Formats: sequence, structure tokens, C-alpha cells
Amino acid sequence: KKAVDVCIKKLEKVNFEDLSKIYNDFPAELKQYIKPHLDDDEQYAAKWQARNYATSRRENDTENYTSKGEHVRSKSEVIIADRLHVLGIPYHYEPIFRIDENDYLVPDFIILNKRTRKEFLLEHFGLMEKPQYCLVALSKIETYSREGYILGKNFLCSFESKNHPLK
Repeated sequence: KKAVDVCIKKLEKVNFEDLSKIYNDFPAELKQYIKPHLDDDEQYAAKWQARNYATSRRENDTENYTSKGEHVRSKSEVIIADRLHVLGIPYHYEPIFRIDENDYLVPDFIILNKRTRKEFLLEHFGLMEKPQYCLVALSKIETYSREGYILGKNFLCSFESKNHPLK
């Protein structure tokens, strides 16, 4: 697992624009032996969107549906999903990430920056007026951090309360 993590970290630093430049700078004699497989941003995003992430199957008795017809837990998640969709930001709702044999993470969304090809987890904390909910939110943020998802780097959060709703 550590070796794979090291490889992933190195690949995350690859600038995909550099790959095209490297290929374009190859001598013609070498290019005849190379068939690059470089997707443009839209092709890459389409393949990423087509991935079949395992998703949460938690009980959901709400009537909240996104403009894409996805069943989500809250009106705020409808707002977030619909804004991502309108802005052309690819996302998956409630993907499951295994931490180990007994534990996993289920962020509200995983989103893709098409240009950089980096993924971000997005968690919405919607009941911040409740002290116990705040404690759970802080615990989740800490868990994400332990797993390498750093707030502001590859982990994003939104917050709301009754007095400060998401609009």
C-alpha cells in the first residue's frame, strides 16, 4: 500500500500539458514507434465520470432530487450537485473509499478539476447549530486529515445552520 501511495503522490504532480510537450519534442524517428494516449480535458472528464464508484446505500427517505435525477439526502446537497452540474464540474455522489478492512470514508461528493485532473472530496455540514453535530463534523475532518485529505488542498467543506442557510 505504501508503494502505491508513493506512486500516486508522484503521479499527482504530473502536469499533463508537459506530457504533450514531451511527445511533441520527440524526434520524428522516435514518434513512429510511439502511440501516445493523451486525452484532452473533456475526454478525461468523461472517462472519470463513467467510473463506477461504489456508493453509499444508506437509508434515504427524502424527496430531494437533483436536476440529473439523483436522489440525495438534503436540499443543500441538491443545490451543491446542481451547481456543480451547471458549472460542468464532474462529480460522484457519496462514493465509498476503503481505509482498511473495517473502515471507510463516505464524503458527500468527489469532484474533478478537469484542467489539473485532481480530485477533491467535498463534505457538506448542514446542521451546525447542533453542538453534537459540530463534534461529529470536527471528528470527520480529523479523520479525513489522517487519511491525507487536507482541508483546502484536496478536501473542501461547506457549512450551514438554520440562521445561515446555503443559498
